[in-house]
Amino acid sequence: MLSRTLKMAFWLAYDHLGKLLLVNILSSALCALPLMAAMAAVRHLSGAALPGVFLAAGMAAFLAGSSCAVALAWMVRGFIETRDGSVVAFFAGLRTFALRGAALGLGYLLVGACLVSSVWFYASRVGAAHPVAGYGLSAIALWACVFLGLTALAAPPAMAHKNVGPVGAIKLAGLLVLDNPLFFAGLAVHAVLIACAAVLVPVLLVCFALAPLVVLQCAAYEMLARRYAAVEAARASGARAPIRVDFDDANDDYLNRGFRDMIFPWKG
Repeated sequence: MLSRTLKMAFWLAYDHLGKLLLVNILSSALCALPLMAAMAAVRHLSGAALPGVFLAAGMAAFLAGSSCAVALAWMVRGFIETRDGSVVAFFAGLRTFALRGAALGLGYLLVGACLVSSVWFYASRVGAAHPVAGYGLSAIALWACVFLGLTALAAPPAMAHKNVGPVGAIKLAGLLVLDNPLFFAGLAVHAVLIACAAVLVPVLLVCFALAPLVVLQCAAYEMLARRYAAVEAARASGARAPIRVDFDDANDDYLNRGFRDMIFPWKG
């Protein structure tokens, strides 16, 4: 299933590259606004206030990025379902999900901060007096951080597809991760590779970092949706396990192409 996800993500990005580049640049601009405001305010602030200002600006940029990610997921959903779409869908997604997307990002920030501080607190403070309990609790908090990070891969498309709030999106994402841990572990590896590429090549950070990540997330969500739909249909018909899932590759434009189609697209 991971190989199909990667293939779908590649052809989604290939077919809609221009739109994704434009939306990625718009998203980068929205995320940069709080940071630019903080830079402009530097000359008017005392040194003691600067860390708090830049912390607030960084949080605002993260929340803007979270809203853009859900709006992007809404746009990519249209690409998957209709094989077509426009940048207008991104702005429609922003109108619909801006506040909920920001709330989703805020939830991840707060819970993530609590878990990270718990890893440090239990290991350094509790562990000094009670090593077994301290390091055990620290390890639990660390694994909770990993789990939270994996759910972040499914939450934006879950919100866009199900039209739910941040709690509903995180709950659904958590259930998906619990049911498909190896799939999401593989997905996380590729998400980290995208992030590393964006950090190493600054132009990608502005032009093509958020878009490919969201495309990957949406492709993964689509594969899971097809899998669960096929399993549910098979069980309703009385089929017994193991159930073979047919992803209908032959009739899917994003799954039935190969390297030859990229070199000679007119021969498809």
